[in-house]
Amino acid sequence: PLPKALSDISMLEIHGDVYVIGGFLSGVQQSSIYQLSCSSGICSWSVLNQQLEVGRRHSVVMPIQDHFCTGI
Repeated sequence: PLPKALSDISMLEIHGDVYVIGGFLSGVQQSSIYQLSCSSGICSWSVLNQQLEVGRRHSVVMPIQDHFCTGI
């Protein structure tokens, strides 16, 4: 289970980890990003220090390569 009972989340898998981004809880759009990591069959959630600038729900998420963000 997620650390919080979020609805309307967006999920993304990158290199075997699952990321849950935003969502909706108690009438408020959320800005937190959660990471689910598993090792040897043991999985745990962590909250990333990075957050969305504005809380969102029902958003579309996709991975992009670093060079799209560096201005090169």
